[in-house]
Amino acid sequence: MDNINEQSEYMASITPKRGSLGLIIGRFKGAVTQYANNNHIPFKWQPRFYDSIIFDQDGFERVWHYIENNVNNWEKSGRVSRHAPTNLIKHNSNHGRG
Repeated sequence: MDNINEQSEYMASITPKRGSLGLIIGRFKGAVTQYANNNHIPFKWQPRFYDSIIFDQDGFERVWHYIENNVNNWEKSGRVSRHAPTNLIKHNSNHGRG
């Protein structure tokens, strides 16, 4: 019986706490996945990806440029699947500002 209690305590210690960023992100990802499944939209979260928080404009610009250039890098390396959508990134010089 002690083993079950220890296991429960361990799981409680690693479970995201109410109101935590981890719980919010987890629920967001769950809601997006559920929406995609319910609407027959082929969708999967990228494996081996980590979430990060953007704190300022410089951070936003770095992430924007990475995303914008990443597709081009895939195309150059030949890693893009022939089934990959080509219209996911819309080039916008103002980076979403207005």
